[in-house]
Amino acid sequence: MKKNSKEIISGIIVALLITLMTAVFYLTYYLSNKVEIKLTWIWLPIIYITTSCTLLLISLNYKNKKLQLCVDIYLTPLFLVIAIAGILLPMITLLFQYSLYLMISFVIPGLILKILSYFQILILPNELKIYIIFTSAVFIAVLFNGKLRKFVQWLSSLYTKNYSFAKNAKLNALTDYVASQNIIKFLIYSIYVILLIVMNIHKLQGRSLYNNTNYDVAILQSFVTFLAFDKVHALSAQLDFKFSNLLSLLIYSIKSLMNFNIEEKNKQEESKK
Repeated sequence: MKKNSKEIISGIIVALLITLMTAVFYLTYYLSNKVEIKLTWIWLPIIYITTSCTLLLISLNYKNKKLQLCVDIYLTPLFLVIAIAGILLPMITLLFQYSLYLMISFVIPGLILKILSYFQILILPNELKIYIIFTSAVFIAVLFNGKLRKFVQWLSSLYTKNYSFAKNAKLNALTDYVASQNIIKFLIYSIYVILLIVMNIHKLQGRSLYNNTNYDVAILQSFVTFLAFDKVHALSAQLDFKFSNLLSLLIYSIKSLMNFNIEEKNKQEESKK
């Protein structure tokens, strides 16, 4: 008796789901004909998801291998979408963090110049502004790599902190690996190379990438400055130099010189006696 009542309840649930699926189909179809813009791209996914849930519940209530096979085949596109989303999630997160990283680097000098210009403290031509913004941005991106990386991770965590997948995927560790200082330098070089190729193609055709040819010159000079900066930065990392050590040596030299002068003065006074 219990088995029969369970089958009756399952049949009622399935019938209700099929009725709901049919209602959703006709409702979305009706709306798609009513509005001017066809809603095919909306109601087709709705119908697919509704039928998928219905078939999944039917297969759970009625254990049948053939039925299960049919359901698995029907749900294959949904499983593929979920799998692709799982693969793309880290890539999308990295792309977002890269974009945010570079955006912050460019926004800082741009905002400072905007404020100075607004209060008429510093009025500069647009060509010089472009040079300063590009040059300052790449300097910031390289010199403050660690701080910027942590700040970007913190901003990302505001969105993903409530989701366990972010912790399981170790997105912060992935960001630390792919957003290291050397990779950021490589990314900056790649951006400059692309810009130079595009500008040279326009220049050889007697055109400019911008309406003002001086803008191209500003970007070119920014790249030259970055080349010199990168060389100095690389050499500074090889130098066995610390300012604290220099300061200690200077203090020691000054003290030694003062002590020497005092000793010499004492010797002269003793010799006079």
